[in-house]
Amino acid sequence: MKHKKDWNRQPAVDAAGDKIMADQNCAPSEVTAYQIAVELGCSANSSIHEKTTDWCRRRERESELAHIELPAGAEEEYRKVLTEGLEKNMQAFVRMARLIGATMHQSAHIPVMAANRRAEAAEGRAETALQICKKAEADLEAAHAEIETLREQLAEAEKQSWRLQGRLEQLQIEATKASDRVHAEAANPVEVVAPSEAQPSKADAEGSEQQQTMEFDLPDDASS
Repeated sequence: MKHKKDWNRQPAVDAAGDKIMADQNCAPSEVTAYQIAVELGCSANSSIHEKTTDWCRRRERESELAHIELPAGAEEEYRKVLTEGLEKNMQAFVRMARLIGATMHQSAHIPVMAANRRAEAAEGRAETALQICKKAEADLEAAHAEIETLREQLAEAEKQSWRLQGRLEQLQIEATKASDRVHAEAANPVEVVAPSEAQPSKADAEGSEQQQTMEFDLPDDASS
């Protein structure tokens, strides 16, 4: 249902009168304000009467216009012109549509190309980062291996240090003992007998006697 503010407008009255005239196949003067009011669903007030009169007057003037008959072939010629114009317009429309489509495709392709370039750049950066990570992992493994080697060398050096420390302590003990002996000998000196004054030992005396006996027992040939 139409809004109340749209009931009394002239275009609504004109449309209602044209519909009634077409449905009843009657002249404009035969259409009443009451019929138009019923068609519009409102009361036949003075506004409806005024607009119905205005509609009827305009439609009667239009019907009084002289009808001109078209010459033979005019309709066909007009149809041909319309057809050719339609064909040209259609061709122009197709060209325009293709141009618009190409422009839209190009416009849409530009962001795609830019996105592809950004994706390729991102892939390049990712590959570079991956190579850096691989090198860092290799360097880390090498560093771990070197640390392990240094730990082994340090453990061996500690063992050597303990051995040297033990040897040093042993030498210190021996040096202390030697020092103690030297101090003890210095505190208790031993008398030394000169070689010319020393008495021959029993073994030296027996050896001297044996040598003399051998000299006396030699044969004559040996003495000569």
